[in-house]
Amino acid sequence: MVDDVVLECNEMQIDAFVVPSFAVSRHEMVGLGERRQSGDDWVRLMATLTGSTPSRFIRAHPSADYLVPFPSRLSLRIDSRQSSATIASCTALSTVQAESLLRNIGLDPLIPLCQLRMTERLLLGIEMAHAMSLKLVALSVAGLDPIGIKTVLARAAGHKPDMSFVCLFAANHRSFHESLRVFDKIVEVMPVSEGP
Repeated sequence: MVDDVVLECNEMQIDAFVVPSFAVSRHEMVGLGERRQSGDDWVRLMATLTGSTPSRFIRAHPSADYLVPFPSRLSLRIDSRQSSATIASCTALSTVQAESLLRNIGLDPLIPLCQLRMTERLLLGIEMAHAMSLKLVALSVAGLDPIGIKTVLARAAGHKPDMSFVCLFAANHRSFHESLRVFDKIVEVMPVSEGP
């Protein structure tokens, strides 16, 4: 893998998807548009793209992970009844740093995770990934309203100097995502029946 590339994907089929060849370089944000919105399939796709699920078609940076809505490598340590500050501190931040980070993104550090909306959870996940020094992050904005999508993608774009992103979204909303002007490129993922 070239030093500047954090993800190389050769054309592959995974579950119900045909993913074309593409690459993600450092500081890039790539949109993956897909027509079917199936949560489990999308999670498997994100796990494969980040190397969490091995595939001979993927070469991902060793510091890569996907958000569900938090970094997957932390998911077994997170209890939804915990406060947001306790969860953020799983990333090696001190409690004071975690509380400050949460306040900076508009979250009350004392609110349990289960009371946060999905947009807030993804914002926290992005900040946790940044605190963990991840270089490649895959996430999905499926199910978010337009304001939530804009908020999450703007937060991710703000971290492009340090991280690269692959963002899955519903392809039938491609023009909306293009209008946000956060993606360096958009790749169309096809259902198997419509593959090349």
